[in-house]
Amino acid sequence: MNKLPEDDWYSLFDYEYGQSMRHGHQVVPTPWTSMIPVFVRDRGSANGLLYWDDGESVIDSFDLHDFYEWSFKYLMNDQGGYLSIKTEREAKSLTIPTLDTLEIFNYAYYPDFTSFVLNGQKVNVNVQTSNYNPYKKILYISTKNLIDLHSMPAGGVSTLSWKHSTGTIDTQSHGIKPEKIQNKIHIEEERTWKIKVDLFV
Repeated sequence: MNKLPEDDWYSLFDYEYGQSMRHGHQVVPTPWTSMIPVFVRDRGSANGLLYWDDGESVIDSFDLHDFYEWSFKYLMNDQGGYLSIKTEREAKSLTIPTLDTLEIFNYAYYPDFTSFVLNGQKVNVNVQTSNYNPYKKILYISTKNLIDLHSMPAGGVSTLSWKHSTGTIDTQSHGIKPEKIQNKIHIEEERTWKIKVDLFV
């Protein structure tokens, strides 16, 4: 039995991944073969930070420590999505992978995978590895070398934008239902060998 405070929550638990969870007291099954239940809260925030260093060095002083730091801002309206990434600090001697994966929870629109633009240039999103699930409302974007964070100098900004349907998804009727849009999301970052950014609406 667990209790989630009153708010919007999303599950990172294996078999309920990305699903909206109700607040209050509830029983969450926990098979021994799965990870423990993990939930993330939507605070309506539109920004987040990603920190990256070598994972080994002892930090004596952040002023002298070699690391990257990026800030993320995401906005969504009834026309499309917009992600802005700014290099807040640039490392001197670190090699980093490209940002290849974006995952957006509670994305209530059908995306146009042909409309993605990065810094004014068209992006060919890999539709074989990218997808949208209208029932779970999860948008998954996976394209090799999608955003080259290493090429962004300190203070540099990259912007990724795309278009989607003009109405939100109504999963009850399996169609599109025009209604008031959600225009803010909370960004969470997951550090892996391949950088992946999760966005929680």
